[in-house]
Amino acid sequence: MAIEAVTNVTKVQDGPMIDDKPSTIVTLTAQQLRTSKFLPSLVNTINQAYKAAEGQHLGESKGDRLGSIDELILVLRDDPESFIIVLTQPHAPEEVLSTATSRRYFGPSPDANTSPWACVHTPAADTEEWELKLLATSPAAQGKGIASYMLALAEKEATERFRAKSGQGEGAITHAKMILCTPKPLYGKFYGGRGYREDYIKIREKPDMSYEITFMSKVLASR
Repeated sequence: MAIEAVTNVTKVQDGPMIDDKPSTIVTLTAQQLRTSKFLPSLVNTINQAYKAAEGQHLGESKGDRLGSIDELILVLRDDPESFIIVLTQPHAPEEVLSTATSRRYFGPSPDANTSPWACVHTPAADTEEWELKLLATSPAAQGKGIASYMLALAEKEATERFRAKSGQGEGAITHAKMILCTPKPLYGKFYGGRGYREDYIKIREKPDMSYEITFMSKVLASR
């Protein structure tokens, strides 16, 4: 299977039962997202989820995680391999209950040394890295195992894209890895329980508090 066959098609599949009602999973590229009916609900769901988590566990909220639809699209970058997964239910098909985004990671960004949320490592020469971004579930749908489900879907999608490039000039790339960063007090145990190991830590300094941001990774596949 060529990588184009994976990235050029909007994937639609059945999701898990939620409150005894079916759900639908849709996987989109950045380009497909630009004209998606999900955009307004996506931004709202992500902002609500982040505010609820920060307020409950950190005693603060940084405000809206996303300020606009354009900012959401920017997270995916122009890499055609980036993707976003959304979960909805048939009775409210445009209302996003949960989402997960992943994009290729090629190395530190220009703001890596100034932003506490930016990765600072360089991928190994034999490893293709995928960066998990914006894993979020609507507060009304939390506590039902949806986040774990969406994380597994993102890992599977990244693995499929990695395997689709086998023999297509990837040279010595033999491993695929998912990386992420998260406030350690919030989700360190969540990701640790799903096979992620801690690689390094940054400190989020605030006038009245500070907390650790953990950078974690998990090997998804080898060839």
